[in-house]
Amino acid sequence: MYKGEAGWTYTATACADPNAGDTVTQTARNFGQNTVTTPWLSFNSATGVFSGTPDVTGTSTIEVVCTDQDGAFDVKTFTITVGVNNPPVYT
Repeated sequence: MYKGEAGWTYTATACADPNAGDTVTQTARNFGQNTVTTPWLSFNSATGVFSGTPDVTGTSTIEVVCTDQDGAFDVKTFTITVGVNNPPVYT
């Protein structure tokens, strides 16, 4: 994706628990943090959708944590890389 690219979204893989009847919640955080600290990035825990308009270039490592009511959890990690979208040049 590119800096300033409006309307960017990503849907995290849905959480599932092999134990029938367990309630599962999902949260997101930057790697090594307790929350999403990437300023331009939002996470909807009900839908699993990340969204935002990147305003800086760089890389962010995000973890999605699925936790059941007994405290068992699983973590999926992915990386977002934001580059520079240089305009075309007439020659």
